[in-house]
Amino acid sequence: MPAIQEEVEAAEQEGAHFVFLATPHRIVGENGAVKAIEVLKTRLGEFDSSAAAAPFPPRKFRATSATPVILAVGEAVDRDFCKASGLSIKENGTLEYDR
Repeated sequence: MPAIQEEVEAAEQEGAHFVFLATPHRIVGENGAVKAIEVLKTRLGEFDSSAAAAPFPPRKFRATSATPVILAVGEAVDRDFCKASGLSIKENGTLEYDR
């Protein structure tokens, strides 16, 4: 997750929990509610020609309790997904929520 230090600190202050080198595998539900997210732990592989080390999975799963799970992949809001999921979007493109 590329981020500047200020973004990381702000997320931590808001209660975000980071799990590094983990690939989301599945969301575990119970009675219609999110209970946990299961991730596949990875480790860094060899460096490639761009000097980046690609993660690869050693096949170790880990479940982390989670409520709620926010799907945040990409740089833009998928309005169709949000509408289908019952989520409301503000005019500025951010999600409406009630703490």
